[in-house]
Amino acid sequence: MTAALSWLFVPGDSARKIERALQGEAEALIFVFVWEDSVAAGYKSAAREVTAAVLAAARVAPVRCWIRLNALASPEHAADLAALPAAA
Repeated sequence: MTAALSWLFVPGDSARKIERALQGEAEALIFVFVWEDSVAAGYKSAAREVTAAVLAAARVAPVRCWIRLNALASPEHAADLAALPAAA
């Protein structure tokens, strides 16, 4: 039997939650910009900025971190792509 992988979905608009998640032991961290899941419509821009800043400061291994964007047809998708950390 293989060990189960743990994935942790983290709202992208909270530096405190992102920092706590980075200290944990989940095999994958998924930072979410999608308002239906965890980020209110008025905080999407903040989520992009906070997530990019915290990840840049933490210098985390990219294999462990994922960023869930808004849908391709969403008007927010282009801004999500533009906000992705360059190293990612």
